Amino acid sequence: MGFGTSRPTEPRSNGSHRRRNPATISSGIQRELAELEAYDAGWNVWFAEQGIVPLRIGYERLSGDPAAALASICKALGVPAPNAADVKPGVAKLSDEISLDWMRRYRLDAAI
Repeated sequence: MGFGTSRPTEPRSNGSHRRRNPATISSGIQRELAELEAYDAGWNVWFAEQGIVPLRIGYERLSGDPAAALASICKALGVPAPNAADVKPGVAKLSDEISLDWMRRYRLDAAI
């Protein structure tokens, strides 16, 4: 839910946020989901053509345990992983009750 057209609020120049229209959000989510699925399909074709099995790490796994996700990447690359205590992401998970509510609404509307 972190893309511009699918965000439940819009930032204003004074730092506050304005709620967006649910219909705009839903159509924005649909457009962006279709675009991301097309990119994913394209990458899957490319990987298959190259004979590569990609390492897949989802957002929930990465945001839930960044050190473990990094360790799995290092293992796949054959390089030593850093000490887990030293792994400190510079950003936080982009999820709150507002975005979770919009995600639930979208899934209901889309019958996902």
